[in-house]
Amino acid sequence: MEHDSPTLLFRLACEYLISARVIRPGPVTVVKRVAHAREHARQERFGRLAREFTGKRRAGLDGLLVTDPTIGMTRLRWLGTGPVEASAAAVKAEVAKLEFLRQMGAHTLDLSVLPAERRRFLATMGRRLTAQALQRREPGRRYPILLTLVAQSATEVLDEVVQLFDQAVSARESKAARKMRDALAERGKAGEDRQALLDAVLAIVADPAIPDEEAGGLIRGEAAGWERLRAAQSSALPPLPRDHGHLAAVDGS
Repeated sequence: MEHDSPTLLFRLACEYLISARVIRPGPVTVVKRVAHAREHARQERFGRLAREFTGKRRAGLDGLLVTDPTIGMTRLRWLGTGPVEASAAAVKAEVAKLEFLRQMGAHTLDLSVLPAERRRFLATMGRRLTAQALQRREPGRRYPILLTLVAQSATEVLDEVVQLFDQAVSARESKAARKMRDALAERGKAGEDRQALLDAVLAIVADPAIPDEEAGGLIRGEAAGWERLRAAQSSALPPLPRDHGHLAAVDGS
């Protein structure tokens, strides 16, 4: 039920006969027993999953092997094509796969009746074989492979969606942080004249030797001048939020 390799089963059979101190029969006899065991295990696997193979489920599984004109390939190949980058388009593509699998009910399948190693083996075989090769297999072999594949794909695609979304948001957050730093740098450059004006005004206001009644005239006179004061007032920038505009940059990305 767990391992299907004829070579492995033959070796295990020989090891059992040796450990049981049984005179080993001829190789052809052992090979026949191995073949019988493999066929019996195949029937047992199909029997344990028989309740899942309703008419609707079989039609859905067979539909995986037919070229879908909307995507230009078989759904089997489509499910096996992974994303190449964490972009918005990749997230949408994986979400479409997830919706398709859930429409098939793949997320509700309980395949615990099969050993974990056998489930992994069948899913791997489903990814490795072509649609034509699976179509040529008899239903007793084809349906367990496809059923295990869609069940495992439902879990893997969900994990892929979450990971891609996390990576995409992280990339946007990093981009927003760079935009915020650039905006702060430009804001700093634009405020250099205002900073120089503030230094000139503070030099007068903070000088105790200058009487209060003369401070205003000095500021509006040679120290700053009306034109410079009005220019600074007209170019005043709105105050920054507490995060310096980081969230606004993320929202705009």
